[in-house]
Amino acid sequence: MCKHFPDGAEKQFPGKKKFKVNQQLLSTLGPHHKISGDGHEKIGALALQMGGFGFPIYAYQDKWTGQLPQIDVVPNSHSPGAVGHLYLNLLEKLGD
Repeated sequence: MCKHFPDGAEKQFPGKKKFKVNQQLLSTLGPHHKISGDGHEKIGALALQMGGFGFPIYAYQDKWTGQLPQIDVVPNSHSPGAVGHLYLNLLEKLGD
């Protein structure tokens, strides 16, 4: 980090003044043009602390409409195989 981002450690130091982030308007050409995917552990086994019982989920969100075209409960939302399989299911569902 010191080599590639010399100011990074100081920016992240607790108690430092936050730097302003350059924000831009969201733009897309239409529905299904840009879709984001992410795994969530909020109701996973570690978050619930119920003896290994939980529901890790993986969801996709359309940038244009804000809707979730697909949301699934998976055994492991960090597994590349599971995420790849869900992505192929999404493409089949959307017809792309």
